[in-house]
This record gives sequence, C-alpha cells and structure tokens, in this order.
Amino acid sequence: MTAIVAGNDTIALGALEAAKRQGIDVPAQLSIIGFDDMPLAGSPLVGLTSIQQPVEAMARIAARRMVERIHAGGLTPPVHDVLPIKLIRRNSTGHVANS
Repeated sequence: MTAIVAGNDTIALGALEAAKRQGIDVPAQLSIIGFDDMPLAGSPLVGLTSIQQPVEAMARIAARRMVERIHAGGLTPPVHDVLPIKLIRRNSTGHVANS
C-alpha cells in the first residue's frame, strides 16, 4: 500500500498519527489525503494534503433546490449538480518510492 485516501480529514489525521506510531515515514513510505480541508489540515504541525469542497456553493444550491421543490409541491425530478473540488497539496503526500 502506498496511499490512503480518507473520507474526511479527521480520519486522515488518525491515519497520520497511526503511521507515525508505527514508524512509517509519511510521505516517503505512505501518502495520506483527507477530504474537507478543515483548518487544522493546513497547520504547520500537520500539513495534511486534502481535497477542498466549495461548501458555501453547496449550501446555496441545496437551499435553492429545496425551495424549488417546495414550490413545485415536491414533484421535481432528481437533479445532479457538479461543483469543482480542489486538491490542496501539503506535506502528507509525495512520489511513490522505488521498490
């Protein structure tokens, strides 16, 4: 295994801590990526690579869709909105080491 992509930053931070306890060099031996880009991820002590979501845009679209559905009497077809995400590269990822 060369990388862990966690479902959120909290899980990624747990994986980072576990790797350190096991003597695994992050990122030389293992890359770890979180999802959320919570403020702690960017701290100099952590430096967690994370995927940033446009949370405000997600909330705005969700509220708009809910209002549309209420006005339509709940009879609106499903809609898929695609929003951009951004990889914020920090110190927890690197190139795969040669085997």
